[in-house]
Amino acid sequence: MRAEDALKLHPNLVISKSKAYFGLFTKIRDVNTKPVEFAFYAKRLMRILSEDAIGELPSNSNKIETPCGPCEGVITMDPNDICAVSIVRAGDSLLEVVREILPGVHVGKILIQRNEETKDKTPEFYYSKMPPNVAGMKILLCDPMLATAGSSIMAVDVL
Repeated sequence: MRAEDALKLHPNLVISKSKAYFGLFTKIRDVNTKPVEFAFYAKRLMRILSEDAIGELPSNSNKIETPCGPCEGVITMDPNDICAVSIVRAGDSLLEVVREILPGVHVGKILIQRNEETKDKTPEFYYSKMPPNVAGMKILLCDPMLATAGSSIMAVDVL
């Protein structure tokens, strides 16, 4: 699916457009990439994706004084107002990267698995553990394994 077509799926959909993706995906898809290299390139991919997602969170304008004079900047969200929710297990690797970027972020966990015995591999919800007051927080859903989006859709429904 082309990015232009994907944007029609939902008005809040944002496509991360880093020029680094193509080269990094080439590295992790290559059968000759060693496991340690795969982990390195995958973490770089997750870092770019996480930074882009965090950059989409609300912020406020802020004027600051730099050594060169005044500058217009932003105040980003307090990590205490954000909850990174991992779809267990694949989401845990992405969650780790988010926590490196935002050390004070709250963490939630959801366990959703595909039922391999059904024809369309429907997702099944098993478990959810969220921090108190999660309803008032912005959510970063950590799910790097997007195929049919069934688990992500179910996670959004649970949240």
